[in-house]
Amino acid sequence: MGRDREVAELLAGLEDAVGGRGRLFLVVGEPGIGKTWLAEHLATYAIRQGARVLWGRCWEGGGAPPFWPWRQMIRALAEDLDQQTLTAWLGTGAAQVAQMVPGLAERVGTTTTSAAPTHESDAARFSLFEAVAGLFRRAASAKPMLLILDDVHAADEPSMVLLQFLARELRGARLLMVATCREVLATGPVGIGEGLGELVREGQLLSLRGLDRGAVRALIEMLSGVVPSQARVAAVHERTEGNPLFVREAVRLLATQAALEWPGR
Repeated sequence: MGRDREVAELLAGLEDAVGGRGRLFLVVGEPGIGKTWLAEHLATYAIRQGARVLWGRCWEGGGAPPFWPWRQMIRALAEDLDQQTLTAWLGTGAAQVAQMVPGLAERVGTTTTSAAPTHESDAARFSLFEAVAGLFRRAASAKPMLLILDDVHAADEPSMVLLQFLARELRGARLLMVATCREVLATGPVGIGEGLGELVREGQLLSLRGLDRGAVRALIEMLSGVVPSQARVAAVHERTEGNPLFVREAVRLLATQAALEWPGR
């Protein structure tokens, strides 16, 4: 709701990807602004259009293994494939990808004794990245794909480098990548900022702002079932700055008995 422009841009990007013009979008905004909602909305549409959707959710609590969001996506893709197709799509990169995803080695008939090569030679890492790119390209040639990486501000360094690599390998692929990121880190003087800057250069930035008053009014009406007054809309918009999550909380609080007894709150 209130994201018509952003939805239209993402749908156009999906159409480009289906036509073999792979693209990358970086969706940036403060917490609660609707980044994940936008990605979910796109995912629903993509599935209806016959595309394969894979999610990789970064973990902010610490302790996640290297390539965690990519592990999630490759594992989900592999579980959906028969043995013959999986082996064919992995090709000569089977051993490299199997290092990244535990349990995959048994399926493809390889053995691995080392962890994912996060600190190995540049050549080894490049070989791994090429193998992952090859897997996604072959999968996308059979069925258009949407890869969604949620909360990349929390991604580990190897995952970010792989994302940058894949962003440069999208040309000619039936593949759309969407990465969501918290704005406070996207612009801050931290190491990940350089990686995000590289993604912006390779793709398209969608910077989400608060909803306008018309969208806030529609959201309040949808949540409460009551047409709000102009004064109520203005007050909620001012207090929440149009953040959809905060608008929802404001509506919930206004519906309580305490808010009715003390309207000034």
